[in-house]
Amino acid sequence: YVGSVIYCLFFHPLAKYPGPFLAKFSVWPSYYHTTAGNRQIWIWQCHQTYGPIFRSGPNSLLFNSPEANRAIYEAKSNVKKDSLYLAFTLKVGALNTLNSNHAEHARKRRILNAAFSDKALRTSEPYVIQHVDRWCQLLVDGAGHEWSQPRDMAEWSDYLVFDILGMPVLPLLRVQDQQSLNRFCDARI
Repeated sequence: YVGSVIYCLFFHPLAKYPGPFLAKFSVWPSYYHTTAGNRQIWIWQCHQTYGPIFRSGPNSLLFNSPEANRAIYEAKSNVKKDSLYLAFTLKVGALNTLNSNHAEHARKRRILNAAFSDKALRTSEPYVIQHVDRWCQLLVDGAGHEWSQPRDMAEWSDYLVFDILGMPVLPLLRVQDQQSLNRFCDARI
């Protein structure tokens, strides 16, 4: 065990990255904060202390920057997908964008790239903000200074997602229904 600790501290390929001392050779800090229910706070504190990249375990780094997101997830990245994604199959042998082989994934990604380009996302941002603002208004409508009635947030989130995803598909309804952006939520009030 001492040999593996020395290896992780000084000779491991990730040894040059900063992070909590115990996390450099053990997963216990991450495990502890996960079971304590405050792992997200621990990660935030580590990013504040160690910067946008820190070593969160013997074999793992956590990133907090747009550049890292692009470097990891862009089409030409040199990152291998973990076998964990194979758990997301509905039936054996069925391929989706998460568990497909390289050629099949490239084909599917070419189709989806146009919808998720920076330009497409920036174009749809005002509409998404408009729907989220209206959704928030509907949630607190009539509450005043008192607590509002309990709501099934899973159902209300479904309404929001339906309205946002229906935006590009149902432009005529959006034009005809300018008074009520969240027409499905309004019926519930």
